[in-house]
Amino acid sequence: MGHIYRALSLANELYDNEVIFITDKSSQRVVNQLIEHSYPLQVYHGNEITNRIISLNPNLVVNDILNTNSSYINQLKDVGIRVVNFEDLGTGATAADLTINELYDRPQLSGGNVLWGYQNFFVREEFENAVPLRFAEKVENIFQLKLIEKSALMLIRYI
Repeated sequence: MGHIYRALSLANELYDNEVIFITDKSSQRVVNQLIEHSYPLQVYHGNEITNRIISLNPNLVVNDILNTNSSYINQLKDVGIRVVNFEDLGTGATAADLTINELYDRPQLSGGNVLWGYQNFFVREEFENAVPLRFAEKVENIFQLKLIEKSALMLIRYI
């Protein structure tokens, strides 16, 4: 869910732009619950997404997908769409205009358009004023939380 929360944080900062979320049918339920109708959500079959994005004619596409492929990125760039990726180790990472891989301190790929490391991390607004907790000497409670994280894709059209 971190992908979706990052996309929402970025969308909230771009409040003066038209923002559209696009996802595939397998991720629709999760994405729809998280964005809570704050932004338009378009849902397509996986093989339709690239053509649907191109038909929207956005200025920028932000992908928060773990492994994009260069074919997809190049299709967008060939029609003049700028592309930014987050946490991408696929072949599309080096094809994008900018890729930010904040989770990896050491480069996993070569390419001048890829930023690596925690220095490129941005904090979601709900954590900006957070106060660090003190750690207890003894563990009192243990719980397990199991989540399935799906990819998020966000389009931005400058107004």
